[in-house]
Formats: sequence, C-alpha cells, structure tokens
Amino acid sequence: MIAAVGMAPLLGSVAGAVEGIMQATPGSTPSGKVPRRILGKTGLSLPVVCMGGGFNKPPERARGLEWGINHFDTAASYGGGEVGIARFMREYKIPRDKITITTKPADINTPLPIISDIEKSLDKSLTDLGTDYIDIFCGVHACPRPDRLTDELQGFAEEQKKKGKIRFFGFSNHVNMADNLTKASTLPWIDVILLQYNYRLAGNTKLSAAIDAAVKAGIGLIAIKTQGFGAKTMTEAETKLTEAFTGKGFTEAQAKIKYVLEDQRITSAAIGMKGMDIIDSCAAAALDKVSLTPDTKTALEQHAQETCSGYCAGCPNICGAALPAGLPMMSDVMRFLMYSESYKEHDYARELFHRFPEEAKAGMLAADYSLAETLCPQRIPIAGMVAEAFHRFA
Repeated sequence: MIAAVGMAPLLGSVAGAVEGIMQATPGSTPSGKVPRRILGKTGLSLPVVCMGGGFNKPPERARGLEWGINHFDTAASYGGGEVGIARFMREYKIPRDKITITTKPADINTPLPIISDIEKSLDKSLTDLGTDYIDIFCGVHACPRPDRLTDELQGFAEEQKKKGKIRFFGFSNHVNMADNLTKASTLPWIDVILLQYNYRLAGNTKLSAAIDAAVKAGIGLIAIKTQGFGAKTMTEAETKLTEAFTGKGFTEAQAKIKYVLEDQRITSAAIGMKGMDIIDSCAAAALDKVSLTPDTKTALEQHAQETCSGYCAGCPNICGAALPAGLPMMSDVMRFLMYSESYKEHDYARELFHRFPEEAKAGMLAADYSLAETLCPQRIPIAGMVAEAFHRFA
C-alpha cells in the first residue's frame, strides 16, 4: 500500500487524514499534477486516475482539472453525466481539446448489438455533450460475452471513425473479462477496454493472461470498479480492514487505488469522484510514489477472502450453466445490489432491475439455486441475493 512516509507530506499540504477518509482543506491549492500514462496504441496521454460517474458538479470537475485529471468517463445511462460535462465546458470556458471524454450507450439486453440503437445513442451523446466528437466510445456497455463483438459492430466503429464522430472505439466489461479480452486481442478495431479490475481480481491467472494478450495487441486498458465493492456489507470485516490502515497516513480507499495502479498494464483507474474530498484523496493516492508494503497488501488480500461471498467476480457462465435458460445473469443482480448497497444509488439500481422482462423475473422467483451456489467460486448465497433484490427493488 502507500507507506506513511510517502503520503504524509502530501496530506499535510492538501488534506488531513481522519477516520478512513481524507478531507479536503478548504481553499487549498493542488500541489502537483497526477502522473500520466499512454493508452495503448491510441497514443492518448491520460491521467492515471480519471473522473468517472454521472453526477459530478462543474466545480468538482474544475477541481479535478487543477490536479491534471482531464479525462471524464460517463455514459448515456449515467443520469446527467453527459449534460454535466457540457455545462462544465461552457461555464469554465474549457477548450474541447483540453479534455478527454469517454462515454457509452445504455446496457444492451438483446442477443446481439443493434447497430441502429447504438448509432442513435452516439448521436444523442454528441448532442448532450455539446461536442462534435467523442474521444473514446464504448459501443457495447457492460459487454457480457465475446459474441457481442460482431462484424457489424466493426463496420459501425470504422464508419464512425471515418465520419469523425469518434476517435477510438472499445467496450466496457463487468463480466467474463478474461474471455472478452482474449477475443478482443484478436480484433485490430478494438482500441480501448474498460474492465472491472481491483485487488479482488488481481490474482486471477486466467484474467491476467488475457490482460497480457490485450496489452500485446496494443489495446489500452482502463480499470473500473477499482474499489471492489460488494453487494452486501460485512461490518466486522470492514472494520478490521479500516483498522489495518489506521495511523498509516493513508486510507484503505487510497490503498485500493495504489493496488490497481501498481499494475503497469493498466493505464488509468476510473473512479466515481463525488465531492472535493474524494477528488483530493484520489489525486493524493496517484501522486504518491511509494510502493505498497507487504503487510498492507496482505490486509487487502485477506479482506478479499473474508468477504468473497458478497462480491461477484464476474463469471456468470459458471452459475448460469446450472440455471434455467432465459434468466437474467446473476452477475447483473449482484451488480445492481452493489449499486444500491455500496454506491447508495438505490433508485438507479431499482430502475436497472426493473428493466428485466416480467417473465424473466418470474423465472428468477421460481428457480432452484442450490447447484449454482455449489458451483460459485465466491460461495455467494445466490438464492438469498435474489430474494434481497426483490425485497429492495419491489
């Protein structure tokens, strides 16, 4: 993690560490610019942390820019995210070429991508963002399987690049990351992938090999879901983790960022930065140059083991093989619960859950999950999680 000797000077100039979160000092001036890395074959230079999410206010984006965080990751489905970026650019008179924008259409719930829908979403995003082009367009949001990367999608990507609507094309990925990255590494038209990656997944050898293949192919990788939040909170384990970092001069949240960024294959970590304190905290973690220490790495890895039953590792093909056809992916159910529990975005999670067709939800209520629970490598009590989703989102 971040040794106290490395973080303390920065904390003294920008913020103070108090009970697990670094609070911004009012009126403080950022003491540097976050480091940058090159995003694969795109040649784009990105800050190692980027501002994700849909609810950042213009002053918050301006604060990020002071730190050199000029990459904004959003989506058509992130309420207010795209129009918020447009408003920020207008109010602060930011030249378009001074920021990098990534956006995505809504999640695809059809067997294959519908190109006309993706194009409509792209055109609306251009309007909402108030721009003529998007730097990185993830044409498939939350890509579930490699078969979504079709020849038709390739044609769409190449056409939009020729039209100048997008500069680089890729997809975002919450599940089946290893299979999707392996397939993408054979497709020269994939430039960028946003993939779920954090301290819980770093030891997955199949995923690591797929990351190697993608990097070798020149694909730029941006990590999402970097904090490794789960669908349920285990208070005792969370308290133990917090105590492991008390007095070290940095928080567990900052340590999780460092864990991801020490993997040089990752260009940047996309983090939901809501509030000046979180922006300052992320920038401080990125600026610190001290490597993680073995004891703090161990604390995170032990926490991952102790709380694995509340975290979906994104392998719905395993549990799905033991469930009736036509059911939603259990990884989606877990993701929506995580949005509600950990992100506190209950209304958004409820909206996503109710996009499932009624017959699919009826099937979920009737299904027997015993075999799927036996197969789950995370030991998730799937039946209980499904019941919790219906309870929360009814």
